[in-house]
Amino acid sequence: MYHFVYKTTNLINGKFYIGVHSTLNLADEYLGSGIVLKRAFKKYGKDNFNREILKILPSREAAFSLEKALVQESQVNAKECYNRALGGYGGNLGEVNGMYGKTHSKEARAKIREAATGRVSCRKGKVHTSETKALMGKKAKERLKNPENNGMYGKKHSKESLRKMKDAQKGEKHWAFGKTGEKCHNYGRKHSDEAKAKMSASRKGHCNIAPAPGKSNPRWKGYWITPFGTFETCQQAADKLKKSRKTIREYCNSGKFPEWYISKELNNG
Repeated sequence: MYHFVYKTTNLINGKFYIGVHSTLNLADEYLGSGIVLKRAFKKYGKDNFNREILKILPSREAAFSLEKALVQESQVNAKECYNRALGGYGGNLGEVNGMYGKTHSKEARAKIREAATGRVSCRKGKVHTSETKALMGKKAKERLKNPENNGMYGKKHSKESLRKMKDAQKGEKHWAFGKTGEKCHNYGRKHSDEAKAKMSASRKGHCNIAPAPGKSNPRWKGYWITPFGTFETCQQAADKLKKSRKTIREYCNSGKFPEWYISKELNNG
């Protein structure tokens, strides 16, 4: 991996940008990613910019140290410089950031939202390669080994927050609402043997057996008493009397039929 400080120059007006880049390929044609610089790319075209490697350093930290020495406040304020922050921060500007300690007003947020509406994402139509996905997964696992790197570490969602998340997924708001047949994201797909094995392994130790019926069930309500017999479960009564469970429940719970009720005590008299 190469770490270096570079200088990108606009060949039309002479403006420049100084930054740090790490890469496996010194000829990767990377020109920079500053916001103002990106606007210049769009205005003048990348063909009108040239990158010059100022110095190759042994580490990224050493590269940031050199950038800090090169990009001072005088250059940031100069018209001929595209840099808008002091060097050496690698994008983590902290107090150097003009928005540090501030928040956008409702009017500003509305304007930002309006400006972004309809904007096409630069990733639209693109997919990450298997190698990129594997690298992203590896980096995420390494980062989350320390639980403090999780944004929710030591926090809990409030009841109001949980309600909002629940409401956001109800009915037509749910991302899968109405997506059946060919519209379903799993249409025409099958789980691989490997995927099936992983799902099976993840369920090991979970009890998928239905709870025992009758008195052995901890949620057992009692005996279902009828004029035609006593039953441990509503299902037993429905099967024996050739009625639906709904009918049995209505008879026993309504109070309209004294001979139909539920009791945990058997009346042997």
